[in-house]
Amino acid sequence: MQFLQTKLSKEEWCHIETPIHTSELHIIQLIKDGYYNTDISINNNMSIFTFLKIKNYENIDEYIYTYYFDKLVKDMLNKYPFINITFKNKKVNRTQTNDSNDSYIINTCNITNINIKNSDKIRINNINIDIKILKKKIYEFILIDIIHNILKYFQIKNKLWMHYYFTLFKITQNNIPNTNRIIVSIVSFVIDYFQKNNLIDTLYIIYNSHNIIEKNKLLFKYSNIQLYSHQKEIFAVSKIHTPKLILYIAPTGTGKTMTPIGLSEQHKIIFVCAARHIGLSLARTAISIHKKIAFAFGCNSTDDIRLHNFAAKEYVKNYKTGGIFKIDNSDGNKVEIIISDLFSYIHAMHYMLQFNPKENIITYWDEPTISMDYEQHELHSIIHYNWTQNIIPNVVLSSATLPKSQEIKDTLTYFYTKFENSQVFEITSHDCKKSISLIDYNGYCIMPHYLTNNYQDILTIAHNCLNNMTLLRYLDLQEITAFIKFIHENDYIIHNHHTNIQRYFDEFINIDITTIKHYYIKCLQNIQPHKWEKLHHYFNENRTIIIKDNTHTQNTHLHKLPSFENTITQTITDTDTQIKRNASEIIIKDKTNIHKQTSNNIGIFISTYDAYTLYDGPTLFITNNVNKIATFYIQQSNIPTTIIQELYSNIDFNNSIQTRIQLLEKLIEQEKCSKNENINENTKNNKNRDKDNKNIQKYNIEIQNLKLMFKKININELFIPNSKPHLEKWKPNYKDNIIDNLHNIPFTSNIDEQTIHQIMSITDINDTWKILLLMGIGVFSNHNSTNYTQIMKTLAEQQKLYLIIANSDYIYGTNYQFCHCYISKDLDLTQEKIIQALGRVGRNNIQQNYSIRFRDYQKIYTLFNFVTPLQSHLKLEVINMNRLLS
Repeated sequence: MQFLQTKLSKEEWCHIETPIHTSELHIIQLIKDGYYNTDISINNNMSIFTFLKIKNYENIDEYIYTYYFDKLVKDMLNKYPFINITFKNKKVNRTQTNDSNDSYIINTCNITNINIKNSDKIRINNINIDIKILKKKIYEFILIDIIHNILKYFQIKNKLWMHYYFTLFKITQNNIPNTNRIIVSIVSFVIDYFQKNNLIDTLYIIYNSHNIIEKNKLLFKYSNIQLYSHQKEIFAVSKIHTPKLILYIAPTGTGKTMTPIGLSEQHKIIFVCAARHIGLSLARTAISIHKKIAFAFGCNSTDDIRLHNFAAKEYVKNYKTGGIFKIDNSDGNKVEIIISDLFSYIHAMHYMLQFNPKENIITYWDEPTISMDYEQHELHSIIHYNWTQNIIPNVVLSSATLPKSQEIKDTLTYFYTKFENSQVFEITSHDCKKSISLIDYNGYCIMPHYLTNNYQDILTIAHNCLNNMTLLRYLDLQEITAFIKFIHENDYIIHNHHTNIQRYFDEFINIDITTIKHYYIKCLQNIQPHKWEKLHHYFNENRTIIIKDNTHTQNTHLHKLPSFENTITQTITDTDTQIKRNASEIIIKDKTNIHKQTSNNIGIFISTYDAYTLYDGPTLFITNNVNKIATFYIQQSNIPTTIIQELYSNIDFNNSIQTRIQLLEKLIEQEKCSKNENINENTKNNKNRDKDNKNIQKYNIEIQNLKLMFKKININELFIPNSKPHLEKWKPNYKDNIIDNLHNIPFTSNIDEQTIHQIMSITDINDTWKILLLMGIGVFSNHNSTNYTQIMKTLAEQQKLYLIIANSDYIYGTNYQFCHCYISKDLDLTQEKIIQALGRVGRNNIQQNYSIRFRDYQKIYTLFNFVTPLQSHLKLEVINMNRLLS
């Protein structure tokens, strides 16, 4: 990826004006408000009061309960009478608990005896909504349904009741506003009943936590939205009135890039990053929440800085529209956040210092490790210059893989020396709310206990995981619980206070994904050493394959084919390199067992056989040889020569039409310029001069006629991965063989005709890239087509692309939502950069199935950092930071 340090293009300016989704806006508002109240918490789920839009006051609880819930609750309790909740008719409706732990009284009365406002009574009685719809929307109905399942499965002695009990216990910890008081009291009694009678099997919940916790959609749906712990900490630290360097280390996708919006409530922010897309993403979000921002991209002086309209103090209005016509960019008094590339940082700094004291400015350097994994890079001199010339005393270095404070002592010493009385704060955080599975090239899950039969190596891995908690996110919870269960039931564990599972999970509320993963690491550290080799052998022999080989089910094996015919040897780069078949292709021949041959190709044919394994969302393929991988997938798609010929023919025809239209548009501009020179702009005829110009009329008519001549460009769905015809060809029984039986839906692209037309109208990109985009595959390669790049970014942001192929530097430049990622074998990555790559997956707030698929084991070893000790070449980022930031 090119880290462009140039001015913003017109397309980029237009893109930042696109508002973010409403659901994202709520989160950004939370971050903004959270600066003043770090304990802020919101929950947008609807209670019955929220749904009815009435206020909660005395007696309304009783009326609502009697009207909506009373019959449901009574019917349920009559069906499962072992829960002793009784009803008594009273004139005044109240609830109370008996002295006994096993009984509960609900005092009820006739609904006509409850006094509420007439307007509310009319509203409640007149809302005509199917009760089935209400049950799916309203929180109280969900609670009753969960209780019903608890009682139903408990009565038939099915342990599934604990799944629902755990759900009930957890979601009642959240703060859904105005929940009906009587329903809350019933829920509390049910929860207490099972706890006081010691009916809960903690081990069952832990061993089944993959389904009970991780895949529990209700836990996710009804959870509170609140600040991450690292956001709370940085907001607190920013209020300390001394020079400070903040080392801000938190996992990707946990809101680090949006944190400056909160910080800008009391500080002016200079947001600097080498990857412009990160800055533009922040800009778009900031504009959506009406923050006042400026841009410093490709600046040679402060005169090149540009203000967004919200930040403009002095401007000229358009006398026709009333909107802002011309901005005085020299006045930045209103700017709250200035977004800068590395090249322009010093100019952005001096610009902000014109209007603000330096003590009130924070330099927020996002992803400072970009380019630090290279021994030499063109950005290094810029980084060193910026650091030595910086005079802002408050600096945030933000990255998921930022070196720890003890590793960059030279950098810290320089900062201490430069800014008197300065302090260094290290904010670290890790997130285990979701698991992202690591999968090897044979389709198996990657876990520490599968990697080595040497117990000393296992201890090293465990130590590395504790030192780098981000790695816990990539440990599969289902594999973890199977391991924990086996070692306890077969006495492989050293028994002590660290490994006593009942003591470790002594509080029911503490059972969550994070604590279970921590306990797994403790178990790894406390295996009986002489039994490890046997234990390792058992698990490797009994591994369950995650991605099954789909090729041998269709009686196939790898077979060498000749290169493409001349009709489709189109150039794929800016050079004269032609497409050549660079890999074998699977052709139907005879039935063989690919797995036993250890072909290392399982899961790699993602344009054909293995496409169905990519579900829920888009996929990222990270490789150094972008063009080679792109070529491979277009070849593997087996698009017939006749279709390729027709596509290219139609593309050539449309290109010629587009060339003619561009020429006519230039002629129209020339006519307008010529007319402007001869006609006074204030004359009445000036308004209709375009209509009076016959040449312009003629050109416009010809353009309209030419547009009608465009040939429709599309590709048969048979060649679009995971479309219905594609699945029927490559995975005929996919509905019966969904991975893990979780009913995952294979993900496909969704590109509309208008976008296809835009793609085909691009003249400065190779036609091969156009065909790939028609298949739903986008490519980040070294080319100069801003139109292609912008269209692809838009499609990726809207999750309309099936696959993006990009080089390793791209990992820093995107906040797109990926569900899967391939790490190519041709990459040479440090541990830090691998973690950055993994961080592209699972960034959204949706509970989905994620995977990282490695094409070789060397990167897996590097990730867990146990084969090679911590050596300098693995910590090139540390060396460069100490060298450049000092």
